[in-house]
Amino acid sequence: MTTTITRSLPRLSDGIDESLAHAIPEGICRTFRVMPYSYHEGHVLVAAADADDSITEHVVSERLDRPVILVKHTVNEIIEVINEAYPPVEAEVETPEARRARMQMAQMLTRSGLVTSEQLQRAMLEYSRTGDPLGDILVSHESISEDVLVAALSEMHQMQRVGLADFEPDYDISRRLPEPLARRLQAIPVAESDDTLLIAVARPLSADDATDVEEAVGQPIRQLLANRADLDQLIQRVHSSFYADVSTQYLMENYPEQSAHVVFSPVQKAVFIMAAVIIVICAVIWPVGTAIGLVGVASAVYFVVSVYK
Repeated sequence: MTTTITRSLPRLSDGIDESLAHAIPEGICRTFRVMPYSYHEGHVLVAAADADDSITEHVVSERLDRPVILVKHTVNEIIEVINEAYPPVEAEVETPEARRARMQMAQMLTRSGLVTSEQLQRAMLEYSRTGDPLGDILVSHESISEDVLVAALSEMHQMQRVGLADFEPDYDISRRLPEPLARRLQAIPVAESDDTLLIAVARPLSADDATDVEEAVGQPIRQLLANRADLDQLIQRVHSSFYADVSTQYLMENYPEQSAHVVFSPVQKAVFIMAAVIIVICAVIWPVGTAIGLVGVASAVYFVVSVYK
């Protein structure tokens, strides 16, 4: 049940009932632009930026577990009271740009029939709890495929797509972006056009991340959207030697007995050097006896190893 503000209903500016100030979690308030504020004839009055949205009405009434009336208010009015009830932490508040992108994604997928209202509602609720990108939530719920999400992002951001399933990389180009940065940003160079490096990305890079990439490669870049799974596999292929070196170093430092590289401590090295010096001295003074002794020791070691195996 929805309505607009009339003289017969209390207004948000009249104040918020204390029992309703925190009746809805902050994430839902900010995601759906809503705030419950009063009671009226057995209903909860909820200020809403979009009082005609059925998904918002369903989410709010389900959360409050009672009938609601969505009352049309401006976004600024609602944000002001949300900030009073839940003082914002700047790093955690959704930016206007991020909200526009999220709403554009939701509208695009629902209007094209790629997701149902129920699927979108479930994804929006998870977004309000986690803050994860809406498209990624829909993919994790298997509401849409990764390729559908890439196509939607391509349309939204007017970015070209690139297929990497059968792509054969030029390693000199692909390794220009250091592995730690490639892995963190899920990005990898795939080609060069004039003075511009073409970078395959799983998701559009932020302005700061794009700057980091340009500084790392030393030239301008252009982003191309790619399937995340295919991109991850390509990064692993291109940087396989890096991963091998990291694994070897980790084994050497933490599990030397399992490493193919024999690691000796300083004390062990000193003992081996002293033993070698003694053997050389003995070989000079008693050449025959030393040779016989070495043969005997070697035979004993061989016998012990054979028995052990």
